[in-house]
Amino acid sequence: MPPRPTPDRQDGGIMQLGSQITRTRLARALALLSLAAAVLLTAPAPAAAQIEMQSFYQGYRPTVSREDIDALIATFELDEAQEALVEAIYAGYRNAYNEASDIVRDELRAIQETMSLTKNEGVKQSLYNDYARKREAWADESRRLETSFFADAKALLTEEQDGRWPRFERDRRRRAGLLIGARLMAERVDLVAVLDSLDLADEVREACDEVVERYGIEFDRPLSDRHALCDRMERLAGDADGKGNAEDSQFRSLEERIKRLHVELRDINLRFMEAFKSRLPKDEGGRFEREFRRRVWPRHFAADEVEQDAGRVRSLAGLTPEQDRALEAILSAHDLRMEPLSRELVEVEMARELLRRWPTGRPGSGGAEASGGAESGQAHEAIETRSQRLLNTRKSLMRSTINDIRALLTADQLRALSTAQGIGEEEQNRQ
Repeated sequence: MPPRPTPDRQDGGIMQLGSQITRTRLARALALLSLAAAVLLTAPAPAAAQIEMQSFYQGYRPTVSREDIDALIATFELDEAQEALVEAIYAGYRNAYNEASDIVRDELRAIQETMSLTKNEGVKQSLYNDYARKREAWADESRRLETSFFADAKALLTEEQDGRWPRFERDRRRRAGLLIGARLMAERVDLVAVLDSLDLADEVREACDEVVERYGIEFDRPLSDRHALCDRMERLAGDADGKGNAEDSQFRSLEERIKRLHVELRDINLRFMEAFKSRLPKDEGGRFEREFRRRVWPRHFAADEVEQDAGRVRSLAGLTPEQDRALEAILSAHDLRMEPLSRELVEVEMARELLRRWPTGRPGSGGAEASGGAESGQAHEAIETRSQRLLNTRKSLMRSTINDIRALLTADQLRALSTAQGIGEEEQNRQ
């Protein structure tokens, strides 16, 4: 595909076609339900829902997903009639989107094929400009379709339900836009998704609602800013095209601001990880932190050899009550020794990531001139040495703990582990 073209905001046939398809398909879908027609025809024209992620979206898959519909139903506790209306509007949206995207995709492919065959530079430039206009028109139309869908869905809500709309918008921006432009690992995780993955008891989950609300509000502002600035940078990159120092200066300024937002989002996640952990019971808080680390730094925390070994011992070795209590004591002592190492490793990994991502111009450093190549190389070598030392220490500690667990077991229990056949199963097989 050709490189990103210079934006040209002329309305084209794609937008007109998309608008026509939208009206036709929505009308056809709403005709399935007379109640839907009645509500939408009598409702005032809703304001734009302001949920779209980027103005330069140029993909071909609907930007409103099934997950968004499920979230609408759950967040607003829609009744049966409202749920049916939302489903009908969604069907119309998908039909409109898919038909419009199929058309624009075919047109763009045809232009690309013609460009690859022509030798005339004037014709090639004209085709390139046409390609750019159609891509930009489709970007606008894709946004309009998304905003129109959410505006229509919002019009179905009662006054009481409408009060929850800002929270729905924040949750959707975080859910759908978290990975758009993300750079740092701890910036890429939705803590609410981590919390919900634990399948907590209702009363435990409800105790976290206040933290969930604060997290959603605090994370949303820098996330929205990151989207907006990345969009501006993309526009600037397309407009500048090597025009000189003014654009270079603007680009560096935007880049520095975006770097700071990456770090701010990372730090909000780290701070609220501790807030959620403190709100949960001790065992559940530990599970939350472990799951967070696994998602952020899977290379180091995805597989816990001690946890896996303890699970195998409990399932296969037929522990006595005394052995089970001893195993718990070993695991508690292991966690106490492991936690300082894990926290230091997290700090090292975050510093290592900044060095790798921005080797000569880390956030707040003042740009590429802030540190020379030799200094950056020394810092990188030091952080790698420290990381390897911590990993070796953790590995030794895990081996030591597994040896302590083995020392609890009898010969028969050890044999059951080695054969992956439980004590009870072995007895049954002998009989």
